[in-house]
Amino acid sequence: MEYLQIHLVSLTFAHLIKLYMDNNIEFTDNPVDIELNKPSKSRFLFLLGLFGGLVFFIGCNYGLWTRSYKSNEKIEVPESTQYSPKYK
Repeated sequence: MEYLQIHLVSLTFAHLIKLYMDNNIEFTDNPVDIELNKPSKSRFLFLLGLFGGLVFFIGCNYGLWTRSYKSNEKIEVPESTQYSPKYK
């Protein structure tokens, strides 16, 4: 008897049943395929989104921090615009 490995995602369920009934095909499941385990898939997608958002947030803040305005000169404020203005 010949054993064939068929990728489960590429065929519909009806095709899989027909192939199994006609040819006695043995299916092998890939244990690391996230499509086969819904809790594992949802956990993976949640963590991917969480860490992706965190990396995006940190990257944006780092970009704003490195390009922030840094003044090197002492700016003289006219005396007439201070809190207690002095006029001539």
